[in-house]
Amino acid sequence: MSVLVTGLPAIEAAQFPPLRAVEPEQVFCLQRSGLALPVEGAPLVFSTGYMHDVVLHVQTKSGLAIDLPATADAARGGFVIDTLPVHAGELDTGVTGTLHGYWGFQAFDGPTFQLQSPHSVKWVLASEDANALIVGRQDTFHLQSETAPCVDQVTMKDQRGKPLKATWKLLKANQLEVEVPLKDESAGPVLTLVGQSGLSKPDEVPPANVFRGRTPGPLRLERR
Repeated sequence: MSVLVTGLPAIEAAQFPPLRAVEPEQVFCLQRSGLALPVEGAPLVFSTGYMHDVVLHVQTKSGLAIDLPATADAARGGFVIDTLPVHAGELDTGVTGTLHGYWGFQAFDGPTFQLQSPHSVKWVLASEDANALIVGRQDTFHLQSETAPCVDQVTMKDQRGKPLKATWKLLKANQLEVEVPLKDESAGPVLTLVGQSGLSKPDEVPPANVFRGRTPGPLRLERR
C-alpha cells in the first residue's frame, strides 16, 4: 500500500482584484457608441477569464435597473460597454453605473463611474458677450452644459449658410472650447449647431454676431 501526501492551499475568502477607475471624476456619455470605461490595477482581468459575466449596472428614471453587457478590452484599457439597450430619455441626465460580475464563483462589484445621458439644451448668449467674435483671426469661445460629455459634433454656419470649419474639444466636464476661423469671413450673424450622441436633432444656439472691430470680452453661453 502506498500513501501520497501533497499540500493544498488554505480555504479562505476569495481575494478580489484591486480594480479601480483610472479617473474617478471623469464623466462619460452613456449613449456614446463604443463607450469604453478605463480601469487599472488588475492585469488578470484582461489576461485571464477569472472575471466573467460582467455588466454595467445603472438605474432608470422609473427605478428599474439596466444591466449593460461589458467586455474587457486590453487594447482600450478598460471595459467596452454595449449601449444599444439604452434609449435617450430613459435615464436621468446624471446617473452612476457600477461594474458587476463574477470573480471565479464569487459575485464581484467593481468601480463606479459617473455617466451622463444626452438631452436637448437651450442656450442663451449673455448680452455683455455679444461682441466677442472678430473677423480677420482665429477666434475661440466656450459652450457650457452638463451634457458636454455627450457632444459628438459642433458645426457653424455664416449668414449665407456656408459652413465654417469649426474645431472643438471637451475642456471640462461641463464645458466645450470651440475654435472658428474668421480670417476670410465677413461681418454678420453666425449660427452654431451642437449635436449629441443618441439625439437626431442638434441643439441650435442663437446666432452670434461677427464684428469687424475689436471688442474685448469672452463669449459666454449660459443654459436657461
